[in-house]
Amino acid sequence: MQTRHLTWCFFFISLLALAIGCSPPARNRPAGNPLIPPAEAPVRIEIINEQYPGRSVDPSQHVSMGKHTIFEFYSDNCVPSTQMLPLLEKLTQVRRDLAVKRININRPGESGIDFASPAARDNDVHLVPYFKIYDPQGRFLSQDAKAKAQVKAWMQDAGIVRRD
Repeated sequence: MQTRHLTWCFFFISLLALAIGCSPPARNRPAGNPLIPPAEAPVRIEIINEQYPGRSVDPSQHVSMGKHTIFEFYSDNCVPSTQMLPLLEKLTQVRRDLAVKRININRPGESGIDFASPAARDNDVHLVPYFKIYDPQGRFLSQDAKAKAQVKAWMQDAGIVRRD
């Protein structure tokens, strides 16, 4: 009888050890629910003329086909321009059908806002931030106040900024 009892104990302990031994250690398990896909990587907003700030850029040559493309002309010496970047980053996270690209109007060494730069002059930029928008087929849609109003409306619809 004792032998039979020991056999059952041994059998039960073996099953328990087998069950524990077959699962990976907790530290090797993937974090989170494996059935839920990980969040998409953040979208990086490209600075078209990053290597040559202030240099002229033709936005129509940099359109993201299949998406509305927003071009923001900016200056690091302009507070509203620097405040716009995090809002545009949020917009690209919420609206994957939009692409945002930035164009720096300031030439190296400029301490103010460089409205005389080729980037500003060739695109008729007279204030920053300044926007141009192209449709998903690469056709020009709007610029200046009309484009700024559209960007604001997209941000409001996405809940990034409040409605007036």
